[in-house]
Amino acid sequence: MNNKWYKQLLLSYFPVFLIAISSILFISFLLVSEVSKKEAEKANAISSRYVVNSVEASLRDIEQTLLKELATNPNVREFFIAQSGQDPRLVQYMLSGDAKNLMTNHYLIHSLYFYRFSDGLVLTHGSAEPLERFADKAFIEQERAASPRMKWSSPRMLNGFAIDSEESVITMSKRALLPFGNQGLVVINVRVDTLLQAVDDWVDGQLSFMDIRDQETIIYPGSRFGGGRAEANSKVMSEIHSDYLGWTFTSGIKAGQLFGWVSVVSYVWIVLGIAILLLCIIYLVYITKRNYKPLELIVKRLQDYQNRNLLPGKSDKDEFSFIDKALEGLIDQTSKFEKQFQEDLLVHRRQLYHELVSGDKKITEQEWRARTARLHLPSAYKHLVAAVAEIDDYPEFLEQYSERDQQLLKFVLTNVIHEFAQEESLSIWTEWINSERLGLIVMMQDEPMLEPLARLNEAFRTWVESNLKFSISIGMGQAVEDLSGLRVSYLQALFPLEHKLTMGGNRAITYSGPVEGTWRGAYQYYQQVPLLLQYFRMANPRWSEVLRDLFDHIHKDLMDDKEIRSLMDYMHHMLNRELEELPEEVGRAWDRGREELRLQMRRAGSVEDLFGVLELRLNELYGQYMAVRDSRSQTVMLEEMKAYIEANYSNPDLSLNHLSEKFEINPKYASQLFKERFGMKFVDFLVQLRMEEAKRLLLETDSSIQEIAYKVGYTHGISFGRSFKKVIGATPGDYRKLM
Repeated sequence: MNNKWYKQLLLSYFPVFLIAISSILFISFLLVSEVSKKEAEKANAISSRYVVNSVEASLRDIEQTLLKELATNPNVREFFIAQSGQDPRLVQYMLSGDAKNLMTNHYLIHSLYFYRFSDGLVLTHGSAEPLERFADKAFIEQERAASPRMKWSSPRMLNGFAIDSEESVITMSKRALLPFGNQGLVVINVRVDTLLQAVDDWVDGQLSFMDIRDQETIIYPGSRFGGGRAEANSKVMSEIHSDYLGWTFTSGIKAGQLFGWVSVVSYVWIVLGIAILLLCIIYLVYITKRNYKPLELIVKRLQDYQNRNLLPGKSDKDEFSFIDKALEGLIDQTSKFEKQFQEDLLVHRRQLYHELVSGDKKITEQEWRARTARLHLPSAYKHLVAAVAEIDDYPEFLEQYSERDQQLLKFVLTNVIHEFAQEESLSIWTEWINSERLGLIVMMQDEPMLEPLARLNEAFRTWVESNLKFSISIGMGQAVEDLSGLRVSYLQALFPLEHKLTMGGNRAITYSGPVEGTWRGAYQYYQQVPLLLQYFRMANPRWSEVLRDLFDHIHKDLMDDKEIRSLMDYMHHMLNRELEELPEEVGRAWDRGREELRLQMRRAGSVEDLFGVLELRLNELYGQYMAVRDSRSQTVMLEEMKAYIEANYSNPDLSLNHLSEKFEINPKYASQLFKERFGMKFVDFLVQLRMEEAKRLLLETDSSIQEIAYKVGYTHGISFGRSFKKVIGATPGDYRKLM
């Protein structure tokens, strides 16, 4: 076989590798150069703008201070226009002091003086003299003749003050008084050298330069400022013109400094890139050669495997094609074998477990060791204990979780019980017996000690209760010495699980021997149900005693859960049949809650819960039943009472007391029931009957008023006339005449 892949590997990597590295080096060089240039220009522009802003800010501050002084200082107004009658010399003295304070507060100010048009007097911070003798006479005359100046002047040399030498200054003049300026001039001079000294501090003369020019001359750098002068090959990076000053600020990088460093750095990158490229080539050859050796060994082994007719006719292909074909067959065979092995393993483990707990087949010790070794199970033991964990309320568990979540939770339960077993140093074998029960076989190497196993079961139960949304019950049998005894231990473990309704769920119970009960047979329980319903139908409160007695015996006799569930289904069926014969209102109430009662009975976790559900529901139905019975008897009595009143309303002795004696009922209660039933009081009903009959007799007979009063139940005509007028609105005589 030709080493085709090895050659392709080298020939494929080298061109791509060289192009990529070269491109990276070239792009890196350009990026470094461009970024360095941009950053240098950006930094220079920021620095230059900062210098311009600082210079302008200083001069604007002086200008604003001067304008504020002209606008707010009363001595300025008093000097130019005398109004208060103060001594002019005092005013000049005070204004001279103000000028001196202003110069003290602003170190850039060279001088400040006031020129008054009216008498040509010039007032400085130290003297007052006529314009003819003033040193800056020429500038004042020029400013007076010119238009008002809004900007600073170009630098000029100023001399003539007694203690000052000649200096370069820039000047700003303002007309006084504000806002029109017809009274004089205020001139302020700023030292150029002091102003530019700050610029010199900001400019690094070793790396950069800055030129400041007005329209005529170079202002900076001057004779006093040696740093920052541009050279022949300097790079101009920014030029800023100040409209406020009329100056142009030009700055840049001196040749041979920063750009020289950038060039050096670029050369270093190129040299470093070439060195890395050479090292990469050497490393690539080395690593390719080294990595090819395992591949060469694999190919050789596969060729040997091929020679045994596993993959015939593949020797003319390259390495990867050859390996792919060989591994494809191997992986396919291995996957099928692994899948089949796992399936067989699970089936065989479950089969062995059922053989042990069912006792159908006797398993020898030799067979046990052989099968457990093949199934990867522990085999050594001196004593064995069977235990079973069951998920409580499994129908609700099925409703609450999807099938995927159920499998995941069961997997979690299996892992958790194994972790707790490791903490107790116990060897266990777990197997899901059915969908809701997890079987455990504990193999003890020493004498049987059930305390660690009991702790294991209780810890497992507590963990499930605390961390999951359901609970489990665990039953554990007694320790046995051989495999044949596992059947007994398993049945002992099932006992508390088959009696959870009487013994309680969400518990870990160790079998401690048979429980003595007073078992009366299922027939006795089924006989009590008709008796209970007979008492209920006959409205005999003894039904409650029968129900309690029934559940007391269920609890004492330790009926298993299946028998209890069957008995409850029978009771529900009998209730459904018997309650159909009761009044319609009770039947409707039963129909509304029938299915809910069935669901509550199925989900009850104990006998006490079952009794509570049944007692509560039957008490509700019994209360409704009694209410219907009472309501029906009262209705009959009230109808009889009404008929009696209608037949005997003419009896003068007819009253509530008479009715209470007649129908054996309390007078007040009789009045209340009468009003609830017929919507009016007994007295009003009686009077209405008597008045209707009286009207008929008045219209249809010639009987006297007294006779009619006696016929309708009144012994005295006066009482009859008063009642008639109150109800009808007229006396009996008037009514007869009108009608």
